[in-house]
Amino acid sequence: MAHTQLFSANEITQAIEYSRWLIGMENCHNGWTKANITGLNEFMSSNLFGQPFVHSIVIRSLHNHLLDLTSQKPLVLSFHGPTGTGKNFVAKNIAKYVMGKNKSRFVHTFISTLHFPSQNLIEEYKSQLAAWITGNLTICPYSIFIFDEIERMPPTLLDSVTGFMDYSGVVNNVDYGKAIYLLLSNSGSGFIINRTVELFIQGYSRNSIKFSQIENFKNNPDVTQENLAQRFNMPIGVINSTLKKMQLYGSRRHKQKKNITFKSCTDKIYDHGFRTNVSVITP
Repeated sequence: MAHTQLFSANEITQAIEYSRWLIGMENCHNGWTKANITGLNEFMSSNLFGQPFVHSIVIRSLHNHLLDLTSQKPLVLSFHGPTGTGKNFVAKNIAKYVMGKNKSRFVHTFISTLHFPSQNLIEEYKSQLAAWITGNLTICPYSIFIFDEIERMPPTLLDSVTGFMDYSGVVNNVDYGKAIYLLLSNSGSGFIINRTVELFIQGYSRNSIKFSQIENFKNNPDVTQENLAQRFNMPIGVINSTLKKMQLYGSRRHKQKKNITFKSCTDKIYDHGFRTNVSVITP
């Protein structure tokens, strides 16, 4: 396997600046980055069907983030649900309407199985990903980063990404607080589908289901390795190993003594692997 060339954040920044100067690419401070939330709202009203949670939460979250000029934290939106429910569709159109154009230079998409395929190169991936994020935020603090198939991303690599989501404001002359991170995942699909079907049988229409009816169900199944494995789309062996390392879950006796709930388990695992400030379910 060929050696992967590593670049520093400064080298990446200089390369981006030079290429933009050469071919006149969009400028972070011109009209390209003027968000059109009204346009996105109208587009979603006409083109996004069966996803009322997504529509309302996305518009409200973007509106609050983009209008709050004092914001010190990046916006993180996490979309969960099975394949074909519109996660990529929504993410691409968020990028389009926030940046004011298709295929903006300041939108960066990573697909876990495509960009990070080798378990043997995790440290190199971490270094390059950190340099890429920092370099691009140096050029444009309003950059958007889309991570697809995050359930397939190695936990330690995911840790390196979530570190940027925790930054507040300006650090070492880089403004981390204006960025937007969109995380797309199939994790939790089984729970979401089952609960949606259950509510449909009870007489609820898709648009009448409340977010709390899905969220509460999602957070409160029995605490079993099987349920946790389904929730995170991981093999049971990986779940067991993770929980043991965290000293969170052991025997039934240990679980009862610690009063462990499914929600506390998932919260701890999310804290161990990644955190988001907004989670959107897409049944």
